[in-house]
Amino acid sequence: MTTMLDALSDDCSIMMQRVLLNKNLVFFGEDGAGKHGTSIYPVTGHVYLVDVELDCDDEDNPSDIYGVVRIAMVGYDSAVTGHAITDQNLRIALNMCMKAEHVDPTALDWADISLQGQDYIVLDLDVSKLIEW
Repeated sequence: MTTMLDALSDDCSIMMQRVLLNKNLVFFGEDGAGKHGTSIYPVTGHVYLVDVELDCDDEDNPSDIYGVVRIAMVGYDSAVTGHAITDQNLRIALNMCMKAEHVDPTALDWADISLQGQDYIVLDLDVSKLIEW
């Protein structure tokens, strides 16, 4: 199963790199308007894929494969702006990037805020939706 997970991870990485290629995203802070974040100015920057990590609870059932995607944005620091994951503007921009590449936006969902990094964003990945299988 590891070989299959490795191959799927590579496929998912390629798909996400395509979605994020030459893209800039904008967001404000914790609540989408900067009111509860620590920044009132929009954060904008080039976004790039950090990594894709897949796992499977049941190796006999490939439909149980799930994963996480980590993306980063030049200049993003959650200590300054608040967590980007709580900003609806980021979700809208990311969905538009996915639609432009004919990728189902529901393939990604916001991961729990406790999983977020200071300089990267963690998203839950539905592998079957991303690669359409």
